[in-house]
Amino acid sequence: MKRVFANSKLLGQGTLLMSLFLMSLGVSAGEVTAKIKYIQVNVIAGTKDIVVVKFESEPINRPPCATDDRMIVKLDTEAGRAVLSMALAAKAADRAIYMRGTGDCTNALENIAYLRFI
Repeated sequence: MKRVFANSKLLGQGTLLMSLFLMSLGVSAGEVTAKIKYIQVNVIAGTKDIVVVKFESEPINRPPCATDDRMIVKLDTEAGRAVLSMALAAKAADRAIYMRGTGDCTNALENIAYLRFI
C-alpha cells in the first residue's frame, strides 16, 4: 500500500511540474524589429512621464493586455531615460532597432523591457 501511495505522490508532482511548464508557454512578450515611426513623450496629458514608441510595423507575440500596437516606458528611472535616448538616436539615424516587451502593460500598451540597435 505504501508503494502505491508513493507512486501516486510522484505522479502528482509530475503533473504539477507539467502544468507549470505549460502555463509558462502561455506567457508572451511582444517584440519588433523595425524603424521607429514616432516617439511621443507625455508630460501633462494622460499618463505622465512616459514615452510611447510607435514602429513602422506591428510588434508580434503581444500579450493579451496590449490592445494598442505601441510600446511604452516610464521616464522615472535611468533605464527609462536610456531607452528614450536610444530611441531618439535610432529615429534620427533612420535605423531599425529590436525592441522587446515585458509581457505587462500600462494603459493597454506593453512596457518595454529592452531595445538594441540592429
